[in-house]
Amino acid sequence: QLFEHQYDRSIAVYRGQLMTNEEFERLLSHVGELISVNSFFSTSICSGIARQFLGDCTVNHVDKKYVLFKIDANPEVLINVDAQDQIKKSFAYISDIAGNEDEREVLFMFGSIFRLEKIYCEDSDVSQVWNVELTLCSESNNDLKDAFASMKREFGGDSAGSIEEATLNSFANILYEMDKLDLADKFFRRLNRELPLTDTLNRARCYHNIATVAMKQHNFDESLLWLNKTLKIYESSPHPLIGVTYLAIGNVYYSKKQFNRALQSYKMALKVFWQDHGEQHYLTATCYLDMGNLHYVQKHLKEAHDLYRKALLIEQNRDSLNLPSVYNNLANVLDDLGDIQEAVNCYEKALNIRQKLLPSDHPLLASSYHNLGMAYGKCGKFKEADQCYEQEDEIMRQHPELVVDQIKYKCPRCHQRVYVSSTFGFLKGSTCFTCRKQQCSIL
Repeated sequence: QLFEHQYDRSIAVYRGQLMTNEEFERLLSHVGELISVNSFFSTSICSGIARQFLGDCTVNHVDKKYVLFKIDANPEVLINVDAQDQIKKSFAYISDIAGNEDEREVLFMFGSIFRLEKIYCEDSDVSQVWNVELTLCSESNNDLKDAFASMKREFGGDSAGSIEEATLNSFANILYEMDKLDLADKFFRRLNRELPLTDTLNRARCYHNIATVAMKQHNFDESLLWLNKTLKIYESSPHPLIGVTYLAIGNVYYSKKQFNRALQSYKMALKVFWQDHGEQHYLTATCYLDMGNLHYVQKHLKEAHDLYRKALLIEQNRDSLNLPSVYNNLANVLDDLGDIQEAVNCYEKALNIRQKLLPSDHPLLASSYHNLGMAYGKCGKFKEADQCYEQEDEIMRQHPELVVDQIKYKCPRCHQRVYVSSTFGFLKGSTCFTCRKQQCSIL
């Protein structure tokens, strides 16, 4: 249906968004480069409607920016893209099929690529709105060639050696963000072969990128190999990213379930972050969060609780995108410790933040609704639990690729949601494992 409503002519569209300072700084660092959108991207033909989504721009936010995106989209840039990919990267006018004609909405498909042309401030006496101008691009090499010419600073200016190196790195990063991991790995390795032997710092960066791809592919030993090469370079000439490398090594050991080695690497990373950034930096909070996860899977609940609390104190002060994850993980521990009411409070905060930050059909919202529903059930709030489960189901119906082969139902005794493999469908309607344990204890 979206394909039938594709635009067949050039168009300018707008999107108003309140962004955190951290998100905005990331945008500023990529002017002149290509960015990939890893979700559906909603815009409006009317700039006035887009501005309405900014709210009251006269209110000054210390930690946020008012941002108005303007996107120039020409469907002809997609002509040379193969037919299946053209559908995926197209854009369509959807107000007439979504029932919101007043918003005059144009939707860009998942994975759309834009060139970030420029960012400037629209400063007035009463408000400050930042304008971000984007141009729709295709994935064809010819289209990327000119755009990547401005990406040399990705490797640090003249020390990069050549524009071609920046092109390869930037293209590989886009492929990684689009989850085309085999191609990303191919370009990172090609860049590694072509870098000058004397360019050790950029080589270390390339090693780290290869390791990151391998990690995402679950090639943990391969990832460790490249991370240790990275670490060797950074140790020989102290570098700010050495802490990030220790953290990445810890995450690989965590995935391999080698928890003692993971904890050792996390402690090394934490030491570096304290020394280089202080105890209130977001990297310090990230390390606390990862260490908390490590203790949680080992059922070290008190240690996990204390580490999540430390991460929360830091993330709360900077209105972080990681904040809902911290609340969610803290709620899991509180639930296991028996403090279900405080767990509910944390689950609610995680959900509220995600509702503000994420599209209404994002899978993480489904996860939050599920967790909150389970917690409400334990408190005896069955009506609220059912409402959460309905929201979860509504979102997951839009993501059939994430739905596993299972049957779900409510335990007739405690009203908790129960999941069983479809192979054991005959168990549907029986009490859950927890209730069965309690019944055995009573007997």
